[in-house]
Amino acid sequence: MAGFIRTLLLIILFYYLFKVITRYVIPFLLYKGVEKMQRNQQKKYDRFYKEQQHKEGEVTIRSKGKNHDHSQSDNDIGEYVDFEELNDDE
Repeated sequence: MAGFIRTLLLIILFYYLFKVITRYVIPFLLYKGVEKMQRNQQKKYDRFYKEQQHKEGEVTIRSKGKNHDHSQSDNDIGEYVDFEELNDDE
């Protein structure tokens, strides 16, 4: 009989601990996670906004990075040549 009561008390204890964890701890952890994501997004936005701000007349050159395709350069394209069609009948 003592084992049954002990098991019943442990089940009740775990039930209330679970309720406390789900009611207070998990929302707190979710709030902190969302807050961290908001800070990261704000930093990205601030960095992007700062890059967009530039003085009038200022020239900014941005590289395309390592993924830029260099397989065909401007020199390989060729030159446009204007032509006239000649009529062989005359």
